[in-house]
Amino acid sequence: VKLNFIGDVNPFRDSSAGVQLFPLSTLDANSGYSVQHVFGFVEELVVADDPEFEWTTNFNQARTSHETRQTLMYLLDAKVRRRMCKKVLETGGNAVLGYRQSFDMEGDSGLVARTYGTCVLVHRHEAAKKAAHQPAARRELARDEDGPSPHKSKDAARGIMLSLMGEAQSSASAVAVASAAARKRDGSSQDDDVRLLTVNAFDPRVRVRIGGLVTARSVKYLGNLASKLSDQETRDGWWTELRDEIKSHAKILCCSHVVGYVESSTIH
Repeated sequence: VKLNFIGDVNPFRDSSAGVQLFPLSTLDANSGYSVQHVFGFVEELVVADDPEFEWTTNFNQARTSHETRQTLMYLLDAKVRRRMCKKVLETGGNAVLGYRQSFDMEGDSGLVARTYGTCVLVHRHEAAKKAAHQPAARRELARDEDGPSPHKSKDAARGIMLSLMGEAQSSASAVAVASAAARKRDGSSQDDDVRLLTVNAFDPRVRVRIGGLVTARSVKYLGNLASKLSDQETRDGWWTELRDEIKSHAKILCCSHVVGYVESSTIH
């Protein structure tokens, strides 16, 4: 049996393979993973026409339009996650903690899919990797003692595939660690800015001092907004203004981070 592992080598970087999304704030210590570096806030927003408000809906059955909307939401969900994960890879991370996602039903203005979280770099310990391979090794030893097994070749092929995938993941992790070290060494301008973190719990070794509560609100008129690229940038600009206002409030309190950051919207 000959197996070849094809890595993510797309020159156009249209893929975001390898990025893990966690709605949790911390990783279980027994999982074998630990956070090596926290990069900061990442977000993405996409807009599409809502099929419920198209003129052809008047001639279709309600069930048909509902199924079309559900299909559209499924596609938007995949699209917005892929775009955000591409930003994570460009930043140098490989996971997102405190992952949040929401859909804004804006009526005839469109259907908006938003997602955001905290970009981090996670690493799996060598002890966890060895522990994961020990049960497989024990089962293989038991088969050898009992006699030749017809599934031995299949297990060997699976072991080769796992080893190849492990090598690819280790190389990708090494590249990410090098990227993180380079950014930390160069000292980017973001160090002077307030960082937004969607996580609300930290490792016991992290010391956190509470400065206060910061909020920001805004009322916007959708008007004749549609799903065009210019209108998508308009919506993105509105959220950017709110985030900048939150950061300015945190600066007044002499705080460097905003913990437990959450975004919500209400459409009337």
